[in-house]
Amino acid sequence: MSEARAHDAKAATSLPLVSAATYVFDRAYSDYDWFAQLTKQNIHFVTHMKRNTLFKIVSSQRVTGRVSADESIRLTSSAGNRYPGCLRRIGYTTEEGKQLVFITNDFKRSLKPSLICTKCAGGSNSSSSGSSRISRSNVSSVPARMQC
Repeated sequence: MSEARAHDAKAATSLPLVSAATYVFDRAYSDYDWFAQLTKQNIHFVTHMKRNTLFKIVSSQRVTGRVSADESIRLTSSAGNRYPGCLRRIGYTTEEGKQLVFITNDFKRSLKPSLICTKCAGGSNSSSSGSSRISRSNVSSVPARMQC
């Protein structure tokens, strides 16, 4: 158990992580070295993107409905350069009109608003500490839509 203000990824480093699973972090946490390690182990992650994250858009996909962006990006800051590849940036507008932006290393998962909302709320198989959550999702993927 940790305080709600504690970063999820700090707690996650002490958990046994399963290859081919997707882990969802409620609170923005940008440890790009750790993200690179997860990617090398075939572990997917989704987290809120920090507002001040510097990036370059590599490619975009057409979006509809509440999904406002589906982009392949490269991080451009000195810290972001520690992540060797591209990330997927997903913009989403809630029913209340709140803009949410996520980053993930999963380019295969289809964008379904119900999936995004479930992840925003913590989803299934979640381990909660305060208002901060780490979730594991085993949703099947679809063929890749973007390349870096």
